[in-house]
Amino acid sequence: MERGRVRRNIFFLAILMTLVSCSRHEASSRPFAEATPPSLGAHAVSRTDSQLVVLSASRVTTGALEAQRLSALLASAKYVGGTERTFVSTSSPLDRVSTRVLQFASPGGAAAYTRWVGAHPADLIGDAKPSGSLHLDGANVYVHTPSGCCPKDIPKSLAVWQRDRYVLEVIASGAYAKDEILTELSTEMDRLV
Repeated sequence: MERGRVRRNIFFLAILMTLVSCSRHEASSRPFAEATPPSLGAHAVSRTDSQLVVLSASRVTTGALEAQRLSALLASAKYVGGTERTFVSTSSPLDRVSTRVLQFASPGGAAAYTRWVGAHPADLIGDAKPSGSLHLDGANVYVHTPSGCCPKDIPKSLAVWQRDRYVLEVIASGAYAKDEILTELSTEMDRLV
């Protein structure tokens, strides 16, 4: 009787160890699902208030002109998650910079999103033209210049580039939509990944 109980306990112990081993392997084989991408520090832009937000897919599409298409692209590109650090001038709320680090499951997904931004910069900053103002390997810059018909229309700049499975973006408006700020922040962000 005792011998049968010992065998049963050994059998259950073996099953338990197998299950624990499988669950550890499964958790470690998921591609960065729980990782939060890095972000710039809160004081990267002087004389600003800063806020850090974790970017879900729906948050990435907020404000995009073709939000449904962008949402479908994020799903097919296997968007994992992102961070956005926004800096707003303490003297003018129109002067702001948003820095984003978006993480995808693979470099191919990041490339698909980067291509989408290149084909749709107006979705992020309004009518935009390419600019060669940023000298960072692989970065594309788009600039929105106000037409003068709307007093609330301000200059905007967008820099976007890919590093492995990450896409990095800098969106600057107002007084911050200058080449020096784009270059400085983009260089700092490039060191994050």
